[in-house]
Amino acid sequence: MEYGMIENYDDKSWICIRASADREHLDILSAVMSMVDNALMIEDFSDVEKELDGVYGDLIDEELLAKDRTKAAVSVFVPEEKNPREAEFFVRARLAECGIDAEITYSGVSEEDWADSWKKYYKPIKTGKRLVIVPVWETYEPTPEEVTVLMDPGMAFGTGTHETTRLCATLLESYVKDGCTVLDVGCGSGILAISACKLGAAEAYACDIDPVAVRIAKENCALNHTDTVTCAVSDLL
Repeated sequence: MEYGMIENYDDKSWICIRASADREHLDILSAVMSMVDNALMIEDFSDVEKELDGVYGDLIDEELLAKDRTKAAVSVFVPEEKNPREAEFFVRARLAECGIDAEITYSGVSEEDWADSWKKYYKPIKTGKRLVIVPVWETYEPTPEEVTVLMDPGMAFGTGTHETTRLCATLLESYVKDGCTVLDVGCGSGILAISACKLGAAEAYACDIDPVAVRIAKENCALNHTDTVTCAVSDLL
């Protein structure tokens, strides 16, 4: 059956991201979506006959009876200022890694606005003491000690706003040494490989299983003039 509760809608604009797949993948769908937010709505109609046993037939919604019992869906609700576009990329990448062919849809924003609406919330982000991630459409004047990385994430995961990316970018400041070699596995937009080279690494190898991500990583390398980063479609092995 369909269940879930979403609260605190009052003063926010929310985007609903919905992932639908074969019901056997419901647990994985839920686990992946919960990495974005714990406020989930789950649709599972496999037990509709059991739940409706004894209910008078004329009270049963015909639309409910027509639902596909072999499919399940999980929806997560993301406020616009939390960059729902990146959340979508994250979900797509994780489900692809799990080998799940899921249909991803969204609602709460018009189709023509979806690609660019998140940009108004994406501003320069300082990670650690020196590194600053700057969206290519923003103007930023760095201080002498700051290292800036221009970023246009496009259709790839990695804007610097997600906690995991910010943590890794911060750690780079401590662990990257002049002349070292860096391996960025699951590079997304290429943000970490580019940051490493700008912090002094001699070279970086950035790979991802998503060809779109690799293309965008190459474009971001060009933006930052980091020809010491090699990007390729590949897994860890």
